[in-house]
Amino acid sequence: METNRIGDEGLIAIATDCPNIQELVLIGVNPTSLSLTAIASNCKRLERLALCGSGTIGDTEFACIAAKCVALKKLCIKGCPISNVGLETLAWGCPNLAKIKVKKCKGVSGRSFVPCTFRRWSVSENSSNGNL
Repeated sequence: METNRIGDEGLIAIATDCPNIQELVLIGVNPTSLSLTAIASNCKRLERLALCGSGTIGDTEFACIAAKCVALKKLCIKGCPISNVGLETLAWGCPNLAKIKVKKCKGVSGRSFVPCTFRRWSVSENSSNGNL
């Protein structure tokens, strides 16, 4: 079974050695707050972020992204334990976020998309739990 080949050390190395990275796709990776904070703090030009199938990226981690990823324009979240609270934090914290795609995040319901409308996001949701 090949899962989580890259850990915190590898993600911190990306954050340290690739500060001009504009796109990061993490599939099946389980970063901690430590590595996500490093990425959010050091990669100031990050515009596109995809987080798929991670059991460790929840509301706390999204609060860090919202506070520090000011250049973020597109975000894809799939199968992560984020809730309405985390999504609303993104709505208020990422000034340049124009498109967000949320799939199979069981903690997210239609209620969280009120601020998204205010922010004029293009929202795509394909929920497996029927909330949207």
